[in-house]
Amino acid sequence: MSLLRKIWSQHRENAVAIAVIATLLVGVAGVGIAYFAFRDQTTTESKAQLARSAAEERAQAEQVSAAPIAGTGGFPITTEPGGHDVTRIGLYNHSNAPVYNAVVTLVLVQGAGPRKAVELTESRLKAEFQKYLTAIPPGEYETQVSPGWAGMMARPGIELAFTDHAGRHWIRYASGELVQVRQEPAAYYKLEEPVGWLQPKTLKSK
Repeated sequence: MSLLRKIWSQHRENAVAIAVIATLLVGVAGVGIAYFAFRDQTTTESKAQLARSAAEERAQAEQVSAAPIAGTGGFPITTEPGGHDVTRIGLYNHSNAPVYNAVVTLVLVQGAGPRKAVELTESRLKAEFQKYLTAIPPGEYETQVSPGWAGMMARPGIELAFTDHAGRHWIRYASGELVQVRQEPAAYYKLEEPVGWLQPKTLKSK
């Protein structure tokens, strides 16, 4: 026992120092683990919050769309009373608020012709294949453009640009893709004044 006491008395200070250092290292490691866990949780929560905010911003725009309306035989050209042909476009706002300053453009998803509305650079083509609506209220509406797009293998789609109730600007391409843009629709498409804004008509059953 005397030998053990002698060894302990000689090395006690070193043992205590080592124990203190070990305790400190464990404490530092614990703080580090807690920090990284907190950071990861905060990052996850921030990402979730950003995702929720983005979803909330898109909520109304996601519920607004447009599409050609099939005529006789399913082809999207309708003969109106009086004998003139038109392309009817259905406008669908399933949100509970209007969207504003809508630019409706017939484009082609198949065949030779513009795939996006920005490709309509001639005033004549804009006059034939674009409509400008002050608002699209909640519900189902329609507007009409020229049937002059019809040709060999041509298949139309609709590009719809609008401003939502919160003042954000959106484009829904003919593919269905929805993107937010910085400019309001008339400026985005570089429309000349006077634009000639109209009101949509309530969608007819036939």
